[in-house]
Amino acid sequence: MAVLTSLRCAWAELQLADGKWVNATIAIIASSPAALTLTAAAAPLAGAGAGPPLASRYGWGAVPMLSVYDKGTGLPLLPWSEKVVATGLVGSQSLVEDVKEAA
Repeated sequence: MAVLTSLRCAWAELQLADGKWVNATIAIIASSPAALTLTAAAAPLAGAGAGPPLASRYGWGAVPMLSVYDKGTGLPLLPWSEKVVATGLVGSQSLVEDVKEAA
């Protein structure tokens, strides 16, 4: 069973306090410098009762699914796995920021 889960596609995800990872949406915020944010639907966060996310990751796995590219070079944003440094709510979604900056 471990082999099957280790070969899964790696998208953007948030880790909850209970240790579970949930799917997230990645977005670039137009600012100076540009910043990345990850959002997850409120339902998985509330359903887990786990509080705010503890970590974020993007493309961190055996099959990285990279969907953010640098305009100037056309190269993909490199995968990461980092602890969360700030959280908040935007509408009905949880907003999570980490120390990564967009290229």
